Amino acid sequence: MVMPKKPLDSDRYGRLAVLESVKGGWLCRCDCGNAVTVTGSHLREGRVVSCGCYHAERQREVPRKHGMKGAPGYDSWVDMRQRCTNPNSQDWPNYGGRGIRVCAAWDDFAQFIRDMGVPEPGRSIERNDVNGNYEPGNCRWATKLEQARNTRRTRFITLDGETKPLTEWCEERGVPYWTAHARLRRGATAEAALRGNVSVPTLPHLEAS
Repeated sequence: MVMPKKPLDSDRYGRLAVLESVKGGWLCRCDCGNAVTVTGSHLREGRVVSCGCYHAERQREVPRKHGMKGAPGYDSWVDMRQRCTNPNSQDWPNYGGRGIRVCAAWDDFAQFIRDMGVPEPGRSIERNDVNGNYEPGNCRWATKLEQARNTRRTRFITLDGETKPLTEWCEERGVPYWTAHARLRRGATAEAALRGNVSVPTLPHLEAS
């Protein structure tokens, strides 16, 4: 039995005007004149907003605008904008798709570098608040390790007025991560969870028989 197709809630999505229902999705006419078939879910979720011309235009526009393609920080700038503005980006659901935006001033690469400074090799842009936007005051250049510690799953601890990931506190205090984690789950305060240089128990040595 063929399930009926879920109707759309609009006849326009981005640059696409919906013409009719066809096999495999919906036939749309792009503002540039091209016809394209798109699934209803991709239209409703904003994952497709053109026949592909929007992404191509953005790619052409960037190097032409400032002539700094290949400059330090350029790739980070392009990637940042892609994941926040391009519904076709594989990273869109975790960024633009959940409301993360790039401030208007950073549409200009030169202004972006003036605000952020030139990055050291091996660093890319990182948000201090992972739920905040890309904007001055919420961004820094960070290493891959620093970025891995700053995700939506990272547990942050405030101690003596300073907030850092639990992993960093454990390294600084010499406390095994899972020991501190277990203490916190049992209701311990941050100070109690990170107290002392706790040794990690080792398994007894088993002699071969």
